[in-house]
Amino acid sequence: MRWVILSSLYGFINPDFVIPEDYDVTFNNPYHAIINPTVSIDSLVQQIRDMNLDSFDMACLFSSCWGEKYRMRVENAFISFPVRIDLFSQGGF
Repeated sequence: MRWVILSSLYGFINPDFVIPEDYDVTFNNPYHAIINPTVSIDSLVQQIRDMNLDSFDMACLFSSCWGEKYRMRVENAFISFPVRIDLFSQGGF
């Protein structure tokens, strides 16, 4: 089993990735995306290839109730790969 984190700024990152500084970027706020651009779908697709995330049959997405935009990003990034996306959501934190 392998897991990664979806950062709206850095894309798919490994759990041991050190984020160098605070940032205020989210897929959930279009205004923030104008000022602080989020990671593009093209970048996510390239990360999927580079990190061999397309070698799995299934990806599980764990998300809070606010994760709809994140789910859409993951699904759009994986659309051309034969990977099934299963969503597991919970209430807000």
